[in-house]
Formats: sequence, C-alpha cells, structure tokens
Amino acid sequence: MTDPGPYPDGEAHPGGENDPCARLGRGPTSTPHWVRMVGILVGVAVLALLVVLHLTGTLGGGVHQ
Repeated sequence: MTDPGPYPDGEAHPGGENDPCARLGRGPTSTPHWVRMVGILVGVAVLALLVVLHLTGTLGGGVHQ
C-alpha cells in the first residue's frame, strides 16, 4: 500500500493544478484579502473626506477670496 502523503483527500501540493489559489489565477504569494480591504476602505474614506470638504466650502472653487 502506498503512502497517501500529506494531502490524503487527493489534492495536489499547494500551487498545483488542484490548488484553489491557482484556479483563481492567484499564486500563493498574492496579496491577502485584509490588505485589499484596508486599501479599499482608506480610498473610500479619502474620497468621502474630499466630498465633505467640497460640500462644506472648505475645499474647491471659491476658497481663495
């Protein structure tokens, strides 16, 4: 009887053809999800700040009077 190896459920080694990351086009060294989410949240926060500053008259046209 052969040794089933570290992946007894038939999965290939990480990065192989049966690896979920490889199927999604992401390698094992891709950016973690939390880093992407933080980047998106920071971008939305900066955009919201610019919109609020513009609507309150602190930023934008007519500030230098």
